[in-house]
Formats: sequence, structure tokens, C-alpha cells
Amino acid sequence: MQPQLHFSTPIWHYSCSTSNMKELNKSLVADAYKLRKEERTQSVSGVNSWQSHRSVHSLPMVGAFFSAISDIITTLLEPHGTPNLTFAVEGAWFNINPPMSWNERHNHRGHAYAGVYILQKPTDSGELLFHDPRVQLTAVPAHPPNNPLIDGQRRNANAQVGDVVIFPSWLEHSVSLNKSTGDRVSLAFNMGWMDK
Repeated sequence: MQPQLHFSTPIWHYSCSTSNMKELNKSLVADAYKLRKEERTQSVSGVNSWQSHRSVHSLPMVGAFFSAISDIITTLLEPHGTPNLTFAVEGAWFNINPPMSWNERHNHRGHAYAGVYILQKPTDSGELLFHDPRVQLTAVPAHPPNNPLIDGQRRNANAQVGDVVIFPSWLEHSVSLNKSTGDRVSLAFNMGWMDK
């Protein structure tokens, strides 16, 4: 007998590792470092890290990124909307996590979906972790580990350079400690629905 899964949480994970995207990544990383020289951190969840302002989606290279993945996002999210709606980027920002930095557990309330695109990730520079939203499980005695049906813990997204991860904005997530000697760089974004 197979269990019925109720209250499951969708997480979409897509690899964008084409040669065109690799060239775009270089430009996006350069944009992130340029902005870091020009502005103070706008960090919301980062510790010892830098986050840009929340409107980098207006920059040409970031706009090119969203154009490049628009069909992917539409294909992923369309079944969860209605035929007369499409997605809209409601904010985007760069994250630069240097050695010994991390992002605390948080969510992106006020939006339908959140996402992250991994631009640079040295070995041991931190992992995107999703936290089980079933808070009642903290009151249950320990179960065998890694059983997602009954184990209220966190899950590693295993996101690599060139990967886009999209998830409901209410899902709590964090980034673990950067134990490397290099910077972890990503582009985070929020999305909502708009009329077609």
C-alpha cells in the first residue's frame, strides 16, 4: 500500500548550464561585485554577507537572465496558476557570501514564489537548506533519519552553479556557513502573478 501525500511542498530545481548561460553568469557575477563597491549591504537574512538593493531585475544582464529562463518558469508554474495569469518578477537582488558568512532561516512572505540562481559556489561555501514547514514534528520523538514522510528536519537543495531553484515564498530556508576561502554568489528573486 502506498501512502497518500497530503500537504506536500513543491520545489522546482532546474539546471541552466548551457554555454550561453555560462557567459551570462560571468556578466552577472561582475555586476554583483560592481554593485558591492557602489552600495552598502541591504542584508535581510545574511550574516557577515552582502546583499544588494531589491531591484536589480532592472539591470540589463539580470533582465537577460529572466528573459532566458522565462519559458522554463512558465512551464514550471503555469499548472499552479490559472490560464489568464502569468508570472511577474517582483524583486531581485544579488547575494555575496564571503568566507565565514551565512544566511539565517527566513522566508519571503508577500510573494507567491521565491527563487535563487547559483552564480558562483566554491566547494564548502554553503548550501541552500529548506526547513520542514510541519512545525508540529518538533514535538515528535526522533524517527529514523532522512525519512521525509515523518522526519521534521531540513533538506539540502544540492544546488550547483547554473541551477535555478524555485519554491513557495512561505517556505523557510537558509544558507549554511561558507567554510571555503572564496565567495558564494547568487541571484535571488521573488515572483507573483499578473494578468496576461
